[in-house]
Amino acid sequence: MRVYGGGAVCVSAFGVASPVFRHATFVNNSSDDRGGAVYVCASAVVRISNSIRWGNTAPNSPDICVEDLLGNTSLYRSIVPTGCPANLIGGDPQMGLLQDNGGFPPTLMPGACGAAMDAAGLAYCTPTDQRGVPRPHGAGCELGAVEITEPVFRNGFDS
Repeated sequence: MRVYGGGAVCVSAFGVASPVFRHATFVNNSSDDRGGAVYVCASAVVRISNSIRWGNTAPNSPDICVEDLLGNTSLYRSIVPTGCPANLIGGDPQMGLLQDNGGFPPTLMPGACGAAMDAAGLAYCTPTDQRGVPRPHGAGCELGAVEITEPVFRNGFDS
């Protein structure tokens, strides 16, 4: 199947749709042209916060392509490794495999020492993750759909 814009999501609404993505994880999607994860055009209003776009592919704008003629698209506190505007988080989220991390459906868990750990803007944190696990679990909310619940010590010691 050929996908020409938005390997996961294509928003072309001429001002009609206003999708909001909070704590969304878009990993390993692809497009044959642009916007491997997300493609926005035709005056759409799109809000993306506390989200991960990682490992997506396309010849043009591998992760997100915004051809926003008159609309308003905003990205806040998200990991997007290519085409990064200001206020985005740099670094590898160290995404795990798609698997059973508790709950339904299978999920992609960010790594305990990855860039997604405790990096979400608290004003936009959802009360639970995709599995129903309360947020935050630790110093802050993780970016993406899944909150890390295992005890993590970044310094390698027990406290």
